[in-house]
Amino acid sequence: MIQGQTSVLNWGDLLQQYRTLIYIILEKKNESDVSHVTVTELSKVLRLSPADISSRIKKCISFGILEAAEPTGFRVLQADLQCTPFGYMAQLLKVIQQLPESSFEQQAEALRISVKELEAVYGYFLYLLL
Repeated sequence: MIQGQTSVLNWGDLLQQYRTLIYIILEKKNESDVSHVTVTELSKVLRLSPADISSRIKKCISFGILEAAEPTGFRVLQADLQCTPFGYMAQLLKVIQQLPESSFEQQAEALRISVKELEAVYGYFLYLLL
């Protein structure tokens, strides 16, 4: 479970929030693929505070999922979250579930990545919690 300031979410709920955020931005895009949906609109739909929405948008930008466009818009760069750090995190959770006593080396081997790359995946989790 991921514990935030006011609520506890499981991974599936958190991932669904990000998917819904991306979906809404895609649905509201204009002919230039830029969406001008407001934080307030997103907040109402996702039932999150504006601060939480802003935080999720910033994290999507840093993960290469969104980019800021024009003065107040966003463009979706990657709609498939499996092709982003979220995908790596989901894979790591599966490995940990299957091999709960595994070492970093074993986890990296199961994911077919280096230990250094595995450290980055753990870093993604920490970043999401902040």
